[in-house]
Amino acid sequence: MFQLRCVVDNVCARGTAPARKEETVRLYLNQPMTPLPGGALRTAFPISNRGAPMRKFHLRTFLTKQAEADIPFATTARDFQLLLYAADVLPEPMLTRLCTAVLAVNAPTRAAREEAAAALAAAQRALCEYAGVNVPA
Repeated sequence: MFQLRCVVDNVCARGTAPARKEETVRLYLNQPMTPLPGGALRTAFPISNRGAPMRKFHLRTFLTKQAEADIPFATTARDFQLLLYAADVLPEPMLTRLCTAVLAVNAPTRAAREEAAAALAAAQRALCEYAGVNVPA
């Protein structure tokens, strides 16, 4: 519902939609959903609103298990719940770069792929340092 509300507000703010929000919602819901570049996001990280509040322990355990399973950080970072948790931990510019990198998995240009790799490496270092985990080589 929040995502839909944001879309409705953004479309109405640009003036590209009918004046009534009900018509905007109806128009938006009739459109086919376009998938994210690189596919859907994972949900392997613990959900924050279930049970105990998220702590460094949860991040440390998750990052350790992902590293032990030889899952590349590019795949690990494509986790919706991890991105939500990272929003509270990482500075806004780094989080923005991370989200851009997650969407630029199959970027057409070499420069975009290199920027995505640099953003992923910086986010991995920051999250590992925050959680007290050694950064995998």
